[in-house]
Amino acid sequence: MKIKLPYKLRSLLQRLPYLKPVRLIRRRLVSGVEVIEADIGDMKNILDDLTAHTPGAYFDDRPFATNFIAVRKRRILGVVQLVRYPIGEGPFAGHWLMGLYVWPRYRGLGVGALLTRRVIQQSHYEAASELSLLVWEENLPAVALYRGLHFRRTEIPSLEEELLEEKKLLGRRRIVLTLELQS
Repeated sequence: MKIKLPYKLRSLLQRLPYLKPVRLIRRRLVSGVEVIEADIGDMKNILDDLTAHTPGAYFDDRPFATNFIAVRKRRILGVVQLVRYPIGEGPFAGHWLMGLYVWPRYRGLGVGALLTRRVIQQSHYEAASELSLLVWEENLPAVALYRGLHFRRTEIPSLEEELLEEKKLLGRRRIVLTLELQS
């Protein structure tokens, strides 16, 4: 038997995880999160978990990719990849943030920002002039995260045609955001 809750109560329950007091409590619960470089075993476990929920998920395993994970008490909360494409290897030349993924129960707690800051830090350490990423235009929480970290929308002419073709096929568009890194 399914119980039908009044609209106002249903609406309140749906918004509950996003209310400021609840977010503050949840943030305290995830204090002590550290971002570390992932090893092969970590990535295998992550990929097994992700492919169960996200068909086609993969991570670049080439030598110019570094994987970082956010962990707390040996539990993985999220993952991100820094990929360094050599100049002249197509439109993805330079440092790129790829595959940021935070497990749903830890979203909205700052885990994505921690992972992104770690990639920025590593890119800065490697003297990169900029860090770019692709994000779905309608993924407003991710776009807000990146804009809050000073990424700005840019166009890469050699990539633009591919992105427009992708939109025709999928009905949704990815955009390029870039962060200028100061030396």
